Amino acid sequence: MTCTTFAALEHFHIHSLQAKSGVYDYYTALERLSNNDGITKVRDCYKVFNRSTRQWRHLKMLKRASRGHSPTGVLGTQPGELSVDCPACPWPDINLPEDWKEADDNTKFLYWLILCIDACFRVKRYLVSNTVKDPIVDDGWVYFVAEEPYKQHLENTCMGLSALDHANTKFSKGYASTGVGAVVCRHELILRNGVGDLQKGERYANMDYIFASVLKFRRGTEVFVSYDIMCQWLVHLHERLEELPPTLQIDLPDKDELRFVIPKLHWYGHKSLGHSRYCINHVPGGCRNDCEGIERRWWDTQPATNSAKLMGPGGHHLTMNDFWGYTNLA
Repeated sequence: MTCTTFAALEHFHIHSLQAKSGVYDYYTALERLSNNDGITKVRDCYKVFNRSTRQWRHLKMLKRASRGHSPTGVLGTQPGELSVDCPACPWPDINLPEDWKEADDNTKFLYWLILCIDACFRVKRYLVSNTVKDPIVDDGWVYFVAEEPYKQHLENTCMGLSALDHANTKFSKGYASTGVGAVVCRHELILRNGVGDLQKGERYANMDYIFASVLKFRRGTEVFVSYDIMCQWLVHLHERLEELPPTLQIDLPDKDELRFVIPKLHWYGHKSLGHSRYCINHVPGGCRNDCEGIERRWWDTQPATNSAKLMGPGGHHLTMNDFWGYTNLA
């Protein structure tokens, strides 16, 4: 039987979150401190330490969300409840004045919920293990959407099952997921249930589901949405959202309360003809936003993917959820 001290777990946890290093590198460094010349054999405790760190990550997220004080216990955790929410985004009855709905056209932009959508193909995961051997213990509780409802939606939407069967294509061969789609707020925080695995590129079926998963937590504020392919994605968006599962059937804001734009840097990559409606500079109240914050989050996330892409589904989700929670707090 092998034990791991809380001090060792705490040191590893902070080091891995800040330096984006994996368990193997940290454990190897400890071995080097014990025996750097390789002459003396050190007892191999890597597997035990690896399992301990995963339990530690999970328990820390539960503790941070005060799940130990809930009468429903851990299993009563609701979707997205373990996430670190943005304190600066508009939350009615929390950080908005009582008369916020009465704001005039010159000030109502202060209460917009600004969302940025994008995909990152560096947050991959190799086709290793499965949910039976490596279950997702925080399924749907943090930033990733719940796995099974998401899969069922994709199976019912995609042509055939090729996207979920890991078709032998140039960019998807050998991968369980070729990247992730995500939604962040204007303050660059990953939103609860705002991430989903991509099986074969940036499909509308994936991005629609993730977008709706975020909007279900909206509390009546107007919405300002940016996406680098907005001019394509917006076509038939409302019709596609109506075909989502019942749990994601949301009351969309009126059309005059929805604003769709292309991020400022990406806008110059589109044709000028017919695209002025997507230009942030033409939206009253939107000019000071570049809506490129999600690109900065990808830059911050990439170092963590070096070790996470080799994990099974449970380890991958747990690790990435933990990293995003840390950067949301930082």
